[in-house]
Amino acid sequence: VVSSSGKMQELLSNTRLEYTMQELDNVVVNIGGIIGKLSSGTASNLIATNNLETVKVDGKSTQVTTGEDTILNIGGVIGLMTGGTLTRSGFNANATMYLSQNSSSNISMGGLVGRVQMTKSNEISNSFASGKLNLYTSKNTQNNIIIGGFIGLINSYGNIQNSFSSNSITCYDYDSTDY
Repeated sequence: VVSSSGKMQELLSNTRLEYTMQELDNVVVNIGGIIGKLSSGTASNLIATNNLETVKVDGKSTQVTTGEDTILNIGGVIGLMTGGTLTRSGFNANATMYLSQNSSSNISMGGLVGRVQMTKSNEISNSFASGKLNLYTSKNTQNNIIIGGFIGLINSYGNIQNSFSSNSITCYDYDSTDY
């Protein structure tokens, strides 16, 4: 729900969000449970209870193969936040990603926001992240992977107030497709 003043407010997302990405090269992908990218305005009272997971094919989750120039920003509510304000919002579900052995990219994964690039005037307040963040990868995968219970990566200023994370974060090592 977006108001005429450019504010997104009072949204509960509890549907299952599955994404299919099998081969990515030289792209930027922003995946959020509610918002892919927030660059301005105010987002408030957003609660995501949907699981983020790669799509299962024949009972197994698909593996994502990424090239070295690929950037993935994955967040429970927002994938990439470059501006604006997020307040009174949260994520209470699971986010799971499966990387193939041939992947090599930059991945930021966070319970609330995957990656933050903000100015001093932007902020996140009164928000939370809970649930599980799971990453399945091989020891042969060459990725720059950053996972945070609340925010995966803050590239610049980050004014965060009265917020918390109670996520569990697990990285699994697998051989071939044994997961």
